[in-house]
Amino acid sequence: MQPLLSNHATYPSPLHILSNRALLPAASACFPQPLIPILLLVLGANLANGPQLANGAHLPPLNVAGVIASKLILSPLIGLAVVLSAQKLGLLGVAPDPLAVLVMMVSWSTPTAILVHSLALVHKNGEDEVSALLFYEYLAAALTLPLCSALYLYVLGCCVPHVA
Repeated sequence: MQPLLSNHATYPSPLHILSNRALLPAASACFPQPLIPILLLVLGANLANGPQLANGAHLPPLNVAGVIASKLILSPLIGLAVVLSAQKLGLLGVAPDPLAVLVMMVSWSTPTAILVHSLALVHKNGEDEVSALLFYEYLAAALTLPLCSALYLYVLGCCVPHVA
């Protein structure tokens, strides 16, 4: 990185801080820290007024229920089967770390990412519908995520061998 910045990282330029090798790791460590709060602010801004659809837009309740059921009920069950099958086949090692197995299972249980709404905004395709689906999905996740976590902890206690 030093040769690339040699012309632009002299003292009077704004990039001279990047030429100091001690400051670069410290500066790059600070950048990702505010990302989660910023994403939560974006989610709050997108869903602040609840699910509002544009004039003429219609989101059938059966479709909303289908999306929620497939993402928050069916997907965790598939994830549970995949992770337990991988454990039974020995793909996770002889005695896998229970926390790693729990993280693998929980990753199947989370609602759709907030960035899907950003993609809909960029492509100008179904922003209101995606926002409404995210609203209902995050509302339902408040119920399904603790239930799935309890199920996963129960299964981890019964089926996954612990390291002695």
